[in-house]
Formats: sequence, structure tokens, C-alpha cells
Amino acid sequence: ICASIRNRVRHPCGRDRPPAPSASLTLHKRAFVRISPHQPEWLLWPRRAGNARRMLTPQDLLERFGGVARGTFLQQFGCSRRHLANAVDAGRIRRIRPGVFALPRADRKLVKAAAHGGELTCADALRARRVWVLPEPDDEVHVWLGRAGRQHTHLDCTCIAHRSAGKAQVGLASVATALIHSYRCLTDEAF
Repeated sequence: ICASIRNRVRHPCGRDRPPAPSASLTLHKRAFVRISPHQPEWLLWPRRAGNARRMLTPQDLLERFGGVARGTFLQQFGCSRRHLANAVDAGRIRRIRPGVFALPRADRKLVKAAAHGGELTCADALRARRVWVLPEPDDEVHVWLGRAGRQHTHLDCTCIAHRSAGKAQVGLASVATALIHSYRCLTDEAF
């Protein structure tokens, strides 16, 4: 086999392309697939018998991203607006507010934080990330909105807004951010 054919890599869409200098190869279900440097390895299209491909569904992506995500973020991974609308109509995912989607079984506090416009933070985020904190029986949801984030009112809104540097998305705040908010918010004994 000549060197130019041997160095070609099978692309997921079926075309042969020479490998990019920074591309890596991986063995995915007995087939070598090119991974671009910007494409996460776990996001490869699964291969089935007959070389058929199955696109990841909005439910699959939401499960991988913690149950809640923005529609624009899901669109970066191949879900069109039509796919999202069909999944909402079929009841496989929920539209929390325009542009934000969640699984039907997603955590209630996480969904409320996303409906409010930010990330779940404070003690609830620490519990979700398996950091031990004292149990505190409160129904209030602590939401990090970033420095200039917009608050969205929703039904039964008892959310406590935290504002600090950074830009909040939806989902869980990082451990460092949640610790800072817990220090500012909780009592000395609780922190």
C-alpha cells in the first residue's frame, strides 16, 4: 500500500481525508475515527452494524451535561432547533424558559436556578458536588448570576441571588465559587 493511502484516516462522515497534524486517532468500536482537536473524544458518533451512524439525541447530551443546558450550547454539539422542539413536543425534555432545556427527572433546585437565570451555588452546589456541609432544611434556592446577569422571575420564586465576578451559565457552580458564596451567605457554624 502506498504511503499516501496508508496515512489517510476515515472521517465520521465517510470521506477519506489526510490527518491534520494535531489530530489524534482513537479506536472506537473497531474503527479508527479522526478526532479534531476541538471535538471531545466521548462525543464521537457511535458506530453500528452496517457503518450506520446515530446522532446523539438531546436527552443524551443533557444527561452528559448534568440535566440542564442552554439550547445554544446543545446546538454546538449537533442538535438543531428542530430536534430540540421535537424532543419537547414528545415530552423527552422540558423547556424551562426560552433557550434553556432540562431532563424531566433533573434536580428540582437545579431547574429552579436555571429558570432564575444562573447556576446553583452555595451549600446546594457543594452537596451536589459531594462536598460535606451541615444539613440545612431550607427550600430557598441560591443562584449565582455573575456580575451582570439578568434575573428571570418564575412561579414560586424564592431564589436568593448571588452576584460576584464571572459569567454564570446554567447548571452547577464550581466548588471554588460555591465555597465563596457559602462563606458570604451561611452562618459561622454552618460554614
